[in-house]
Amino acid sequence: VTGVYRPGLRTVHLPERKVAACCFVVDRHHKQYCGQLNEAQTIAHICNGHGQRGPNCEYLFNTVGHLDELGIREGPLHRLADRVRAALAQSPSQRE
Repeated sequence: VTGVYRPGLRTVHLPERKVAACCFVVDRHHKQYCGQLNEAQTIAHICNGHGQRGPNCEYLFNTVGHLDELGIREGPLHRLADRVRAALAQSPSQRE
């Protein structure tokens, strides 16, 4: 595996039982891992980043939308998405 995420099986605790789930876990030693960035740097990277599948901000917004569909609200990604939206609103040209 060459990406920043490694697939693996993990035990997930559901309300009524435990199940095995395929998860993708970040490789903190990978050259693309950016966990050391502060919040302002993270927001700037997300606002300006664009990968093969589109803008990074859209990936974040889609992820948060899926979390909402699953009933997972008010998490760290939601707060990050709010801050990215605010940054984009201040500088709309960053999305183009």
